[in-house]
Amino acid sequence: IAAFYPLPNIAGAAPGTANLVFSAPSQNTDNTHLVRIDQSFSDKDRLSGRWMWYGGNSVSPGVLPTLGGTLSQPGAQNLMLSESHVFSPSMFTELRAGMSRAAVYIVPQDYGFNAASVLTGVPGVVDAAADGPRASGLPSFGITGYTTVGRGGTSTPQFQTITAYDLLLNNTKISPFGWSKHTFKFGGDIRREEAKRLNDGGASGTVSFTNFANFAGTCPT
Repeated sequence: IAAFYPLPNIAGAAPGTANLVFSAPSQNTDNTHLVRIDQSFSDKDRLSGRWMWYGGNSVSPGVLPTLGGTLSQPGAQNLMLSESHVFSPSMFTELRAGMSRAAVYIVPQDYGFNAASVLTGVPGVVDAAADGPRASGLPSFGITGYTTVGRGGTSTPQFQTITAYDLLLNNTKISPFGWSKHTFKFGGDIRREEAKRLNDGGASGTVSFTNFANFAGTCPT
C-alpha cells in the first residue's frame, strides 16, 4: 500500500505535518446540439418539434495524484412535439408530447483496476475479475493521521437515469354558449417518471488502522 503514496516534495517537513503539495486542474468538456422543426400544413394545422442533446466529460482530481478523483460523463436530452388545430374561429386545440432524460455516470479515478492483482494474499480483498468492474479500484485504506488512499470519501461508482414523459391536451373555446365575455379552457395532462439509481461506494472494501505501527504490522482494526 505504501507504494500508492507519492514521495514527499516538501523538504524537511516535521513528522505529523503535510509533506506534499499537489494541485491538479479539473477538466471539463461538453457538447450541446439542438434541432427544431416548424411546419404549417394549412391555415388550420401547425406542427412543431424540438430535440436537444447534451453530453460531456468531467475529471475531478483527488487529494493524491493518481487516487481519490472521479471521472464523470453527464448527459441529458429533451424531445417535444406539438400539433395545433383550429376547428373554428372560436375553437382550437393543442396536443403536446414530450420526453426528457438526465443521466449521471460517475466512477472512481482508478475504475477498472483490480486490487487483487497487487494485494495478493490479503484476506477480504475484492477480486474484480470475479465480481465485476463495479468492485474494481483500490479499497479505501485509512491510517489515522495520514491521507486516505483508495476510494476515500467518494461514493462511486454512481449510475443514475431519470426519464419523464408528458402528454398534454389543451382546448380553448371562445364565447362558449354565446357568452361573449368568457373564454373556456379545458384539457388534461398525463405524466410518468422513471428513475434508475445505483450507488455502490463500498464495493471495493474499506480497511482502517488506528496508527502507522498497526499499518506496518498489517493489523487492521
